[in-house]
Amino acid sequence: PRALGARERQRRPAEEIIVVDDASDDDSLKVLEAWRQRLPSLKVIALTQHGGAVAALNRALAAASGDLIYAAAADDVARPALFECGLAALAAQPEAGVFCAEALLIDDEGTGRAIRPAVGPPGARHFTPTAFRAWLRASDNLCVGVSCLVRRELMLAEGGYDPALGPYCDSFLVRRSALSRGVVFRPAVLGEWHRSMQGISRSLARDVALTKAYIEEARRRIEGDGSGLYPEGYADLFVRRASFNAARLALPDAGLAARLSDVPEGRLARLTRLPLIGRHAAVVALPMALIQMSLPRVVAEKAIERLRAR
Repeated sequence: PRALGARERQRRPAEEIIVVDDASDDDSLKVLEAWRQRLPSLKVIALTQHGGAVAALNRALAAASGDLIYAAAADDVARPALFECGLAALAAQPEAGVFCAEALLIDDEGTGRAIRPAVGPPGARHFTPTAFRAWLRASDNLCVGVSCLVRRELMLAEGGYDPALGPYCDSFLVRRSALSRGVVFRPAVLGEWHRSMQGISRSLARDVALTKAYIEEARRRIEGDGSGLYPEGYADLFVRRASFNAARLALPDAGLAARLSDVPEGRLARLTRLPLIGRHAAVVALPMALIQMSLPRVVAEKAIERLRAR
């Protein structure tokens, strides 16, 4: 209901809203039936066999007919201006393939904890494919799915969501679309990312072997890509950044974070035990080890992130 309510409040209504029910065993279909009366554009695809999130995303993409796709999970919230702002931005830059804006990261208690991207462009910007390729060398978090619109033709040209990449399939598809046609960015919070301990990302982080397998598959895809879209050396950068993100989600479990990141467990355990700043100290240690970030830069970025969230 929270996600559908956010669609209902869009200043520029969606032409179609597609919900794939992945053979749920709760009252989801009854809830959706009630919402059909309020949202005439709502289409429900009820699967009889559970296929997982990636298969559900591809089923929705195949059923869509609009020029632009907003793909979000059931707990993602689009703020009222997202579609209006995104359509206007892409109309002004028709050569661009992706629109993205900022998102507020919200924890289990409903508290806004951070803005993503933590450190982004200082103002509105149009990234050509070449400019976005250069941006990837410095940062991988410009395109946050909860505040992204992507041209459907590009998503279909890339073959949709790749099940072999698991939870990285959506970010990979958006990244490839951006590398192909460029990105329009607006510095406004237009989405809310509700990150739960029961969510797919955090649940996956508890399975070290599977997480590492998905990351290594992503490395193989980047290294074997012959399009020339990725910047040189990006495969190693992606692996380090993905390992950092997985380990950060696993904290404060120092042992689990250590296995995901190959950072010594003893170091992380000592840091997580520090009063008040334990988890933050461990997070600082992870990027310094994994992505070769200096301590001053880490501290500066975390300070900027907290100020912007406030």
